[in-house]
Amino acid sequence: MIKFLINKVNETNNNDIVKQVQTDETIIITSSSKVVEYKKFFNNYSNIRVVDLKTLIYQIYQNNINGLPILNKEKQILFFIKAIKEAKSDLNYLSNHSFDMIDDLINIYQNETNYLLVKNTYQTNLIQDIELIINKYKVTINNQYIDEQMLYKEVLEFLKNNKIYNNTNIVISDIYYFNNIKKELVKTIITNSKNGYLYFLTDKEIPGFEIHSDSFNYFKNSFKGNYELEQLSNNSNAEKDFIVNNLYRLDYEVYPKSDYINLYGASDLYDEVIFVANQISNLVREKGYRYSDFAIVSNSITDYENYFDLIFNDNNISYHKKANINHNFFDYILRLLDIINEGISKTNLINILKTKYYKLTNNQLNQVMEVIDSNEKLNLEELDSGLRSYIFDNILKPLNIKENINATELLTLIYNYLETFNIPQLINQNNRDTWVSFVKILDNISFVYNDEPISISDLKDALTYFFNNVNVQDYYLDEVLVGDTTIINSLKPKVVFFIGVNEGVVPNREASNILLNKTMLEKYYQNYPKFNNILIDKFNTFYTIICPNDKIFITYYKISKNGSKTNPAPLINKIKSMYKELTVYTKENLNNSVSLRSLTYNHYLTNANMELKNYLKTYFANHPDYQKYNKLIAYTPSFYDVDNVNLNDIKQLSLSPSSMDIYNYCPFQYFCKYILKLDKKESFKYDNRIVGTYIHYMFQNLISNCATKDNIMGLLNFWKQEFIKQENINLTATINYLFDKLNNSILKLWPLVYDEINNNKFEPSELELNLSTSANFPPVVLNYKNIPIYLRGFIDRVDLYNNYVRVIDYKTGSKVINLNDIAHKLNLQLFIYLLFIKHSKPDLLPAAMFYMPSLVKYEEAEFNPQHYRLTGMLIDNKDVIDGLGGENINTYIDAYTRQKFKDTVLISEQEMDEMLKFTKKAIIKTASNIIDGHISISPLKGKDLCKYCHYQAICGIEEGSQNYRKFKKYSKEEIWELIRGEINEMD
Repeated sequence: MIKFLINKVNETNNNDIVKQVQTDETIIITSSSKVVEYKKFFNNYSNIRVVDLKTLIYQIYQNNINGLPILNKEKQILFFIKAIKEAKSDLNYLSNHSFDMIDDLINIYQNETNYLLVKNTYQTNLIQDIELIINKYKVTINNQYIDEQMLYKEVLEFLKNNKIYNNTNIVISDIYYFNNIKKELVKTIITNSKNGYLYFLTDKEIPGFEIHSDSFNYFKNSFKGNYELEQLSNNSNAEKDFIVNNLYRLDYEVYPKSDYINLYGASDLYDEVIFVANQISNLVREKGYRYSDFAIVSNSITDYENYFDLIFNDNNISYHKKANINHNFFDYILRLLDIINEGISKTNLINILKTKYYKLTNNQLNQVMEVIDSNEKLNLEELDSGLRSYIFDNILKPLNIKENINATELLTLIYNYLETFNIPQLINQNNRDTWVSFVKILDNISFVYNDEPISISDLKDALTYFFNNVNVQDYYLDEVLVGDTTIINSLKPKVVFFIGVNEGVVPNREASNILLNKTMLEKYYQNYPKFNNILIDKFNTFYTIICPNDKIFITYYKISKNGSKTNPAPLINKIKSMYKELTVYTKENLNNSVSLRSLTYNHYLTNANMELKNYLKTYFANHPDYQKYNKLIAYTPSFYDVDNVNLNDIKQLSLSPSSMDIYNYCPFQYFCKYILKLDKKESFKYDNRIVGTYIHYMFQNLISNCATKDNIMGLLNFWKQEFIKQENINLTATINYLFDKLNNSILKLWPLVYDEINNNKFEPSELELNLSTSANFPPVVLNYKNIPIYLRGFIDRVDLYNNYVRVIDYKTGSKVINLNDIAHKLNLQLFIYLLFIKHSKPDLLPAAMFYMPSLVKYEEAEFNPQHYRLTGMLIDNKDVIDGLGGENINTYIDAYTRQKFKDTVLISEQEMDEMLKFTKKAIIKTASNIIDGHISISPLKGKDLCKYCHYQAICGIEEGSQNYRKFKKYSKEEIWELIRGEINEMD
């Protein structure tokens, strides 16, 4: 069976895929940008594997054919360069070109349609040149290597003759267009599969969707009616439907008012980025968005890089960008090659000495510069002999390298020269990405040229090309996505900023190429649309505009980067004419948002100077623009007395164990964090949060994949890489080392976890159970004044035995249940989890709750398994005790003192029930305090909460203040009286 499924841009295919394939073995083939997102969703579906098309094709080759070694793109480029050099004497039209045409040449080699375009456009001698270079390239790699184009063809032939997926469902999702060879591959895979499911955005001919429609029609014609067609989305978004049906039509309709599109005409690029940064900051604060909810897209994104660095860094906005490659080091390498090739000149010598990679003091460097500047020719006789000898003998003499040396020897000499001055260590320490990129380039050149000679000028050309195309990414956990229109292909951010929408930029106008002249391409694209960049750019522009879930900001500038005046793209005028009413921001809007008054008010919120706060309070007291904030926080001269806040706008409340703890530790901290949402956004850093996330991820995978007790290091290394991709982490040497340390910790702890699971009758049922969205456990809703109170959070593990349930929470530090904390409505996490399960599944009996130590203490000289047993509580029930290990229960649970159960571990079923009733009352009491507006500055004393609080500057509380609440120590009897409700909380 083959199914075509039509789903709208903003709808996800995930749930429908599960419905279609059910429990069958399935491979989902998607775009590379969607792989991580799909893996997150399908992680717990053991029958479903997620992969991008290129990876799958490579896996098929390696697992089933595995013939010649595969060339990467960089090596393929170098082999083409060799082919150009070898063919140079016979070239007519292209004899003076090499690196400036390499991208176009490979484009033609890979795409037959582009070759047809060139053939129809140019004279015969150019065609002969192209064919000669390609044939030389093929001869060079013949029977030695296989490139991607050859590999795809080999895999296609293999798949035609071998039905390796005849028992597997194949799903094609979130890939919107294919080139010819990929179409054939997908058609063959689908034809030979058990069932095939292809997801498309539309089955209609829509202007702007031509490249997508071409793929749909190809598969439609290939399967000749032997398929089912199903329309999935019943959700209607009137404005999105209007945009889809009218954006590229000449006879378009007019829409009343847009709640989705926002326009801004900036003075220049700097002004444009200021506007974007301001909108992001406002939406993060007012809507609670994360930085990862935003995408910034442009056809000329490189023009904005310096502005992003300047403005986003000032506003603490983390964004996804090219890594901070040290281009000064790359320039230094090129200057060394100039000296080797051309000899020593004043300019070259100054350039390499200024890098400060050599052991010269500032005084010595100034001396050298003065002497060089005072001479027309390079004469260093005025320098003292020691300094002159160091420059000539140590720095310059080793660069006197003979001609016609082979590539490996030349690269080795250059590397050893750098080692002499400790430059590799210096660059690697300051910017590892730079050094890794450089070494990879050298490795590729050495691989291709090996013992063959390479001229210095050819080496410089190669290095220049690769230096300009370094594409290492710098990732953060929470970041704005930045790139060209291809970067969000298949993604669905909440908000998109489409910037630089100017005439000559949208549609994308690349500079004319050596081979693929843009004017001629436009002339012929109607006849050869399949690989046409114009149609792809048209679709990507269309997708950029309709993919955001909430809104899009489209901006353009009036003055370009080089100072020339420019006009908005025709697309801007088209959008304006499509709406009767449209939000168009002006310079005045921007000025108001970054005015001195606004900046002063922000300072007023965070300034620690009490006297200044009071002056500012008076100034802003009656200003209408600030009423919503002044109503939220009523400042008094002492500042500690905060009146109750009117929170009538609260229609529902969500509480997690951690947010409950924050409120009961300090109501004002909860107010700042969850009501005002004043959290500071931070770039990725290795701290307790990432440690906890990593360990949870590892244990979840080990348990869900039924890992063996031993020999798991290979799995840990694999999942480490998956975690790094999933969390978008920049893997530096330090981070890699720290993750490896965590893996070593897990390696020690896993046998204990494995034995504990296999030596009791409770079996893992749920991992990372989401209290809000679990399919097996309905959400729990409590109530206060008809306002629903939702429980949220994640339970690390839920284990079942008959109708008994236990919950386990992984802790990287030591943690025990403290009844005195419970009495203060603190650390109720495990009780909240059991309460949730009891309400969600009344047939399950809460039996036990445990903290599981999940990190080996680094200071521990020798690993002692006794220190890493479960800690917590269980009910006094023979079946439960037997289920948890019976006589051996103390092996895995810290349960006994002197061969008897600790009185803090074993509780009766009635006491467990009373505990859960108390927990429910504590949740409702906390929620009622929040809803009623009790947000006083009254932290618990002695809990070190203020010491690490982000909001100290706002609340202004000082040590010794009367606002601190006492943390009372209750007796055991008083605690149980409180839990049973026999007494109220005591002063």
